[in-house]
Amino acid sequence: MKKLLWWMGVAVLVVSSARAQENAFDFGVASEVVRNMMSADVGQSIASSTNLMANYRNFALEQELAQEAARRGLSERIDVLRTLENSRRETLILALRNDIIRAAEVPGDEAIKKEYQKQKDRLMLPPAQKLDVFSVSAVQTQLIEKARALAASSPDIAEPLTKRGFIHVSAQLAEPWFTSNQVAGFIWEKVAAMEKGGVEVFPDGNNVLLVRKIDSRAARVMTPEEAQPLLRNALMRDRQAELWNEFIAKKSRELGF
Repeated sequence: MKKLLWWMGVAVLVVSSARAQENAFDFGVASEVVRNMMSADVGQSIASSTNLMANYRNFALEQELAQEAARRGLSERIDVLRTLENSRRETLILALRNDIIRAAEVPGDEAIKKEYQKQKDRLMLPPAQKLDVFSVSAVQTQLIEKARALAASSPDIAEPLTKRGFIHVSAQLAEPWFTSNQVAGFIWEKVAAMEKGGVEVFPDGNNVLLVRKIDSRAARVMTPEEAQPLLRNALMRDRQAELWNEFIAKKSRELGF
């Protein structure tokens, strides 16, 4: 007799011991099915990415381990059933909460302005350094020295350095401002003391960071515009918590608690 179970989002087929061998999990076939479900581009992206390939293999391994547990009859053990039921209940409660809090209205501009006036003395931007950061392998000694000389003499270094194999790290950020909690302590101390336009090279594991200081910013209070996204999210979370707590209180009253 077959029973369909769901474990970690994976359909697990439990068969009688007499047919276990016949229905044994075939990793190669399963992998082929997964590959056929994906477009060629997606498949190539996974194959070319170490992280994506590792995630794909972990998922396939978890699927096989779940099916092996089912084949051994572990899915019928009381402790396993209890754990599965607890997990199911927690998942359903989370889904219910998400459904309840969807009714929360997005805070309007007036509500955000009022919250800003109440909290503005605590809405501080920390000191920050605006940096142009490039990364390259530490073995490229001669290239690093040439790049350092170029960075010290020319404001436009992104294109020539990326053509030579440097990765423009700061270009991947919306705003290339760095705070002390984003930069190693010894780098922060050095760049904080540098003049604008100063260039320095720092070790970074097997790579080297070429850093040019563009500007600096002292600690200051956020402007209303800068604080708006932060305050909107905070007010939204508060309203969602209120809705959920109100729902819990209502259900408690219905149960006579």
